[in-house]
Amino acid sequence: MKRQVFIFFLILSICINYNSYCQDIIYTKDFSDTIQCKIIKDNIISLEFRYWNSTDTSIHILKGTEIEYYLLSDKKFVNEIINANISDSSKSPFSDNRVNKPYSYLGPKSLEDILKANIKGHIELKRKIQFRPIVERGGFIVLVKYNFDVDGIGNSRVGLGGGKLKPFMVNDEIVLKNMYKYSDTRILGLLTMYPMPFSIMVLGIVNDAKPEIVAPIVGASYIIGKILYHFVAIKFLRKAINRHNIVVSEMRKTQ
Repeated sequence: MKRQVFIFFLILSICINYNSYCQDIIYTKDFSDTIQCKIIKDNIISLEFRYWNSTDTSIHILKGTEIEYYLLSDKKFVNEIINANISDSSKSPFSDNRVNKPYSYLGPKSLEDILKANIKGHIELKRKIQFRPIVERGGFIVLVKYNFDVDGIGNSRVGLGGGKLKPFMVNDEIVLKNMYKYSDTRILGLLTMYPMPFSIMVLGIVNDAKPEIVAPIVGASYIIGKILYHFVAIKFLRKAINRHNIVVSEMRKTQ
């Protein structure tokens, strides 16, 4: 009988210790407070949690700007405590837990996080110029590519029609209008650079046009396409981004 009572209280002690060491912990900004809780969900820009060992079972939300960092309960450490002597249960897990399990910072770490959380941040456009040698002809071609980041996070191509950039932009009439102009002008530039010169040459051959008449038209078409593609279209893209950043700044002032 004594053995059964001892086993009962031993199991009860283990359950109590397990319960006390499965809690998560949130450190508020500047370490002004410590919240013992069970974290429900990390929304990147906010954290959902329930208070630990409390009659309050509702879900509470803290903004990312209010949190320094948080720690998740370390199951490895919990198991060590349970398997140890009862006297070891007085140990505080959090100092050890901080070593065993690095804390997680709140905030987006990639463009995918920003998109998932539907965060509208400041966009910076970056131009990258590459010189690609042409060995056969002994020259080179110049490639101009445009990438962007959001609040300094990530690095992605804009895309031909801005398809990769649009999901990160605010739903604003001026922004959308300039993005449509960018897309249309970019496509028009491509058509003017390549299909149109080829068509002009074919028409020249069919109509027995003199080369000295066809060549300048072909060259002019290519140059106009270059201007549309690399200068006029980018002007619309910059206008869209500038407007987007203005709207984001105004939104953040009211938050």
